[in-house]
Amino acid sequence: MKQKHTIGLANILAVGILFVVISTFTQTAETASMTKVVKSVDESTTGFDIPPQDDDELALVLNKNKKYVIRGTLFPHGEGSDMRIAATVPNGAVFVVGYDSAQGTGVLEESGVEAQSFGLDEAASAVSVDGIVTMGNQSGEFRLQWGQFSSEGSTTTVKSGSFLIAEPI
Repeated sequence: MKQKHTIGLANILAVGILFVVISTFTQTAETASMTKVVKSVDESTTGFDIPPQDDDELALVLNKNKKYVIRGTLFPHGEGSDMRIAATVPNGAVFVVGYDSAQGTGVLEESGVEAQSFGLDEAASAVSVDGIVTMGNQSGEFRLQWGQFSSEGSTTTVKSGSFLIAEPI
């Protein structure tokens, strides 16, 4: 004897509610995996043609085989000074990160290779950082680097409150 299968409205609603709960949980888990770091203290450097060095705090630990949107803002200061920035990623990872400020814009695409230097205003300014990082088969850090090109001005400082955010996509 064949059994007759019927799908009632209650079953459809139950499946729909289960789908919403699972979708919400999945979205919450993905949102929870967003990584962020906020610089807690000012960091400074002075000197002629100093290669960009690792920022003491602005690093994000990223998972292997994932793609991330990177966003952030640096608050550099240096009366009559300048700065140049770079970024590093683990072997096998690739990235394209643009930076934009009133004093200069550019794109970073190679780990540890710095951008052209750009001047800083007497007042504190802002440098926006936006891009994509695609991790390879190992987890590791996306780390921001910066330095000073010319020592003719004052010390270059990246102020506390500067931040980076990585969000998986």
